[in-house]
Amino acid sequence: MQSIRRYRSRLSRTSGLLKNNPVVGLGLTLPFVIVPTLSLKSGLMISAFLAVATIPSAILASVWGRRIQPIFALPCYGIVSMAFVLLLRWYCAGQALLLENLGVYLPLCAFNGMMLELSLLHPRKKPLQALHDSVMMCIGFLLVAAFLSAGRELLGTGTLWGIPVAAPIRISGLTLPFAGFILIGFLSALFRRLDGIIVGRMLRASRRGAKEGGEG
Repeated sequence: MQSIRRYRSRLSRTSGLLKNNPVVGLGLTLPFVIVPTLSLKSGLMISAFLAVATIPSAILASVWGRRIQPIFALPCYGIVSMAFVLLLRWYCAGQALLLENLGVYLPLCAFNGMMLELSLLHPRKKPLQALHDSVMMCIGFLLVAAFLSAGRELLGTGTLWGIPVAAPIRISGLTLPFAGFILIGFLSALFRRLDGIIVGRMLRASRRGAKEGGEG
């Protein structure tokens, strides 16, 4: 049982990567990986925008959360998030086609589910804890977005990072929105299954150890 507790403790310390992943675990940023991430470039780009919208607001909430009236909290954090989103958009102005492909999802990043979760629902964390949690969730989103976008681009269009690649198979349907929902469902089930397998093996090992100790 100690091994299971250690395993759960490690998952808690990295909450946002596997446990409580913002996409496959909580569904907070589900729309951002369904339509916008049809290529690896767009997946990384939307991940960057979500990060700059989420991390500063989470830190601000941890520092000033008690001093801001609840009625002003959402506008305040939204303005901060939008400011960083616009700053990154200005910095990436040279990627006009990629920004255009992301379309309406760029301004929506300022009010994404991760920002609302960390800023409005958990504003009383210490700054370092808020930084840790927000970074973990952003990395968790990045991992899922990169995996899905790379797979959809490679198998759906036969390219990777915009470069033609000899894909083993071509499934053009992967570029459609419903394919994103299906893949997310498979990933979520896979995460839960792996967690169950790991815990199950730990339980069996613990029972064997207890049985051998009792026989000894």
